[in-house]
Order: sequence, then structure tokens, then C-alpha cells
Amino acid sequence: MRHINGQYTQRYNRLRKTDGSLFRGRYKAILVEEDSYQLQLSRYIHRNPIEAGMVEQLENYPWSSYPSYVSNKPAPDWLYRQEIYDQLSIKSRKRERYRAFVEMGVDEEIAAFYSKGNQKPYLGSDTFRDWIYKQRDSEEEISRTTLQFFRPGIDQVTESVAKHFKVDFESIIISQRGKVNENIPRWVVMYMAQEMCGLKLQEIAEFLGLKRTGSIPTTISKLKSLMANDSKLAKMVKKIKSEYDI
Repeated sequence: MRHINGQYTQRYNRLRKTDGSLFRGRYKAILVEEDSYQLQLSRYIHRNPIEAGMVEQLENYPWSSYPSYVSNKPAPDWLYRQEIYDQLSIKSRKRERYRAFVEMGVDEEIAAFYSKGNQKPYLGSDTFRDWIYKQRDSEEEISRTTLQFFRPGIDQVTESVAKHFKVDFESIIISQRGKVNENIPRWVVMYMAQEMCGLKLQEIAEFLGLKRTGSIPTTISKLKSLMANDSKLAKMVKKIKSEYDI
């Protein structure tokens, strides 16, 4: 999901010559207590297109699994409907009953949950919450390989830096020879490529078009000194880093 949010968005924007976020916000996985909330959540998701005013009939939205729930339309292999049907607690006319359930409207508790800007990572009771936190693996148990898999790509980080500093992507990645002003966004990318992406100096040099790696540690040290004396810059870098989970 991070790859879709980052890499795909960048390539889409370059192809279409557009800019900005392609999706509404960052992907966030939420654990759901199935017995109490899963059925209501299914209804909330299926009603999204009509609540957003995108269609007048839910069946007309082409990117929804809803038609497969309420009609004889074949379901894709990945769609497992039986779990939702079972929670209706009926044995017959499941399609009709699910349609009626969805047409009743969105559950107020679910709507309130998703209307909040800062959502909790779980949807369920306090008992469910306590169980979740007992299941979490400690950070020490996460292998370096697994951690690297979830690190952002340098393209994605550079896109974020360009956006926050309001500069072109190319102005960061293209090496400028001669006496030029300090390219702080480029310095930030070097720093974050090492700090957030876990890249080696040679990999950073290749991305930024540098023939040698020697200037990278020096540049990163300069940036750290700048951040120590420039709270605005430090806050900007912190804000960019906060977009990622590393």
C-alpha cells in the first residue's frame, strides 16, 4: 500500500503531467472486531460512493464489490462473501437481505469513527483493544530485512521533500555544478535517504548523479548543524519524517 501511495502516484503524475496527492490520504490499516463491527463496516464501505454523491445507485459504481453481494454477478476469486452473509444470521435470501441492510443507511458509530481526523488503530471494544496490544511484536523482534521492506523508497522521499519545500523534483536530483546557492532540499534528501530509506552512500550518489560519495557525509553533517540552529528547518524535516512509520 505504501508503494501504491508513493511510487505509483509519482509515476502517474509524471505521465499525466499533474502534481499532488492522487489518493485522499495515507493508507492506514485498522483492526476490526468482527462479531460487533464487521457487518456495519461492510455497509459503510459499500455506501461510500453514494454518500459521496458519485452515483445514484450503488450498483453503478464500477470499483465496488457490492454488485457481487446483492446480485448473481460472479464474484472475483479474492472476494469471500460468506463471512458477511453469516453475520446477517439468516439462511435464505442472503442477497436481498444484505441489500436491505445496506439501504438502511450508515451506522452512526461507524460514521463517527471515520469522521475523526486522528483515527484509532482499532475498531471495537476495550477488551478487543487490550487483546490487540498483547499480540504486538516488540521492535527488537523485527528483523532488519523486514524493516527494510517497509522503508520508503528514495523516489517517494524526494517527492515529499519537493512538495514541502515547494521546489521541482528535478531541482533536487540534478547535480548543479559551479557556485550555486545551497540546495537545502537536496541536502535533506541525502539525509533522509540514509536515515529513512536505509540506503548506502553509493546508492545515494547514483540517485543524485554524484560521481563520488565523499561529499555526502559532509553534506549531511552540514544539514544537521543547520537544523540545530534553525528550528523552522528542523520542524520541516521532522514533519516530512512523520509521514512514514520508520
